[in-house]
Amino acid sequence: MANDLFSVWGQLVASRKQLEQGSITRGLSQQIVELYKERVLIYAELDYYRATNKILGQHVIFQKRHWRNEAKALPLKELVKKYNATQKAIRLLKQQLGGNDRPDLKEAREANLAQKSWQLAIIEEIMQELDG
Repeated sequence: MANDLFSVWGQLVASRKQLEQGSITRGLSQQIVELYKERVLIYAELDYYRATNKILGQHVIFQKRHWRNEAKALPLKELVKKYNATQKAIRLLKQQLGGNDRPDLKEAREANLAQKSWQLAIIEEIMQELDG
């Protein structure tokens, strides 16, 4: 974890030098944003560990990071399919929660809805990045 933090910091310093030299490109800007996001994820995990003393890597933030990396590797066509399926799953979960037909499943459905919601947000972010 600390190694990742130092690595990201080193890359940010190198990117800043490029910016100071005036070589501002879209790729460099995207790289800086990705490095910043990575740094935020690392600090969130470290703060979580400090607060709870739970094993590193078990926090939800790493599930999101792993899921984001997997989704980013998908071809656009598969990403659109995943986007549509996730939207459909969210609609279904909201409908099930509204119906209140199975109160014993309410907690599990709410957790699933929260997970699908952040997955949809990540997919939308990736699609926005691809759109430029």
